[in-house]
Amino acid sequence: MNKNIIGDRIKAEKDKIIEMYDYMGIDILDIAEEYNIRPDTMCVKLHRWGIKIRKGDYTRHRAVVKAKPKRSKELQEMIDYNTKINNERIKFY
Repeated sequence: MNKNIIGDRIKAEKDKIIEMYDYMGIDILDIAEEYNIRPDTMCVKLHRWGIKIRKGDYTRHRAVVKAKPKRSKELQEMIDYNTKINNERIKFY
């Protein structure tokens, strides 16, 4: 898309963007992705519009959350039992 078209769209939907960020609590990264612009550009726009940026809301990289592996109940019990045995034999300083 042309930069002017994107810029005009952002200006036209300024109130919606402010509502999404300030009242709905949507992250800058998600809003920027929706409007097909860089997150730092969205951050600058919000700052120019007088919106306070939430601490920790804007980061270049999102933290990757690893899902816990799904284990059967029996396997988890065995893992816990082995951990208990190992902890008894290991000296913690």
